[in-house]
Amino acid sequence: MNTSSFIIWAIFVGAIAAFAIITMSQAYVGSGSLALVFSEPIALADASEESASAASSAPATPEIALFKQGSIAFQAGNYRQAADRFATLLQRHPHVAEAYHNRGRAIANLRSDNEAASTLVKAGELYLQQDNTAGYEQVKQDLQQLKDKRIAEKALKDKA
Repeated sequence: MNTSSFIIWAIFVGAIAAFAIITMSQAYVGSGSLALVFSEPIALADASEESASAASSAPATPEIALFKQGSIAFQAGNYRQAADRFATLLQRHPHVAEAYHNRGRAIANLRSDNEAASTLVKAGELYLQQDNTAGYEQVKQDLQQLKDKRIAEKALKDKA
């Protein structure tokens, strides 16, 4: 094989590899990795604790601070960061249903439907344990939205 053939072959293979890497990275971090299913996070059920802490100008508890950070990241569209904040909160306080709920919503927006569904189910279980029927009903609606999104995506794939 002569040198010019080798150089042409190397450029061709390099171009294919570069295209594949760019495409995969855009799908992972770009808009291709997002599906806006849920636009807003869920608020903490015990907002009185939050407002009392703000009114007394005392620093918020670490759990409330993490929850706020996760909610702010969610509202800014940083769903991976939001999911991480809620996960950190849940490692320390595993009984915060709203954190599971928001983590599930953030994960759904990152197109990880199966993980989102299991996280939302956990939120629903905690809501039931806490006799929070409104939270439980919201989880049911969110799971239905995920199901509807999957059905619509499957119909588009089948159509194409």
